[in-house]
Amino acid sequence: MSGAGLIPGRMPAQVVLADMARCLAAIAEDRKMVAAASNRALMTYLAAASATQFGGDATLALSGARDQASTHVRDLMIYLAHTKFGLTQKEAGDVTGQSRQAATRAVQRIEARREDGVFNWKLDQLEMLIDQIMREAA
Repeated sequence: MSGAGLIPGRMPAQVVLADMARCLAAIAEDRKMVAAASNRALMTYLAAASATQFGGDATLALSGARDQASTHVRDLMIYLAHTKFGLTQKEAGDVTGQSRQAATRAVQRIEARREDGVFNWKLDQLEMLIDQIMREAA
């Protein structure tokens, strides 16, 4: 190879930088895909746990059904993903096919329902179970 700025036997700096940029973009895309898959798996488990504790059908909730039971399970999934696992409301909404605003309303609905003693107790039980599972997994 010949030319200004080239070292014999080495790739031109521009080619190396372009290759690095492609690799970094691929890594970022892989991380996004892994995070999205991880969030979907998390929401699936939260749907099943919420449906078991509060009634409803996890599959219907995940599919976007609009009946009251499915909406309640979906609200619980979003709430738990946000409060227990640190997903943003936008991330939780994206996984469930909801806008960030809809996810925010879901969290607010669950927080308002916590005023009901029976509901709050059942949600506390579910949160303690999640905490215990997370401790055992660590």
